[in-house]
Formats: sequence, structure tokens, C-alpha cells
Amino acid sequence: MEKVLIFLSFFLGFLSVGLGVGAIVFANILSRRTDQLIKTEDERAKSLISETQKMIEKMDERLEKMDERSEKMDERYYETLRYISSLIKAEGEDAKKLINKVLEKLPG
Repeated sequence: MEKVLIFLSFFLGFLSVGLGVGAIVFANILSRRTDQLIKTEDERAKSLISETQKMIEKMDERLEKMDERSEKMDERYYETLRYISSLIKAEGEDAKKLINKVLEKLPG
């Protein structure tokens, strides 16, 4: 019986050492794999950020162009208003009739 207990204690001792070594190896494998996953996720996030920044820059450029167009349209609108008001002041009733004819021909 004593030999069985000695064998069992040695067996359990080696088994615990084996489990300890296995846990260390498993932890190292998990650590490496986690580092790889973090690295790939970081690369993906960086690429998404750069793509988003490019899209924002394009949208900013488009907005600037739209602002320029809007300013030009405003200028043309005010020029037209000034022209119409000068026509009305200068020509009076004849200018009103001419303007009404032109407006009738316009769609909408």
C-alpha cells in the first residue's frame, strides 16, 4: 500500500508540473494569437480612418464648389433684381408688360 501511495504522489506531482507547463505554453499561444488579432484589427481601423478622412476631404471640396456656385447664383439674382428695378423705374408701365410677357413664357 505504501508503494502505491508513493507512486501516486509522484504521479500527481509530475501531473501537476505537466499541467503547469501546459498552462504556461497555452498562455503564450493565446498571447501571440491575441497580439496578431490586435495587430490586424489596428490595421483595419487605420485603413477605415484613412478612407473616412479621404471621403470627408472630397465632401469638403464638393461643399466649397457648391458654396461658390451658390454665391454666383446670388450675384446673378441680385443683378437681375437691380436690372428689373431699373427697367421699372425707367420705363414704367411698358417694362412691367414686358416683364410679365417674359414671366408667362417661363415654366413653373
